Amino acid sequence: RPLKAGFGWAFRDLLVAAPGAQGGPGIHAVPPETESAELPEATSPVPGCSWWSNSPPVTSLRPRPKVAEPGCSVEERVTRLQSELRLLRARRTNLTQMRRVIRKRWRNEDTFVKVKLQRLNKRRKAKNASSKRHADRI
Repeated sequence: RPLKAGFGWAFRDLLVAAPGAQGGPGIHAVPPETESAELPEATSPVPGCSWWSNSPPVTSLRPRPKVAEPGCSVEERVTRLQSELRLLRARRTNLTQMRRVIRKRWRNEDTFVKVKLQRLNKRRKAKNASSKRHADRI
């Protein structure tokens, strides 16, 4: 089957890095110049495979672990990890406080309506105050 436009990089990388590219069983080695030529059946694209798309390969959503620089001392690494841990603990504390406030607000329907009306009234008062200030300037 002919190679479709936009898939050249995927096949070239796949074929060059494949274990069969050295002549073993499986994928046959194909030079990059034959991108538009006929490919052997073993390298034909199969719908549903992860490389059957126009987009480049998906990278992991998890942040990559930071590799320590060669000149990085153990003390610097410990200090960095301690600061990261401190930040994570602060985030957790903030999230638990937010959760507590939300649970309190949604405790029952009456409480929710009361809080909602208070917010609307506060917003309306602020809007009126700002429009009065604007009218005074004109």
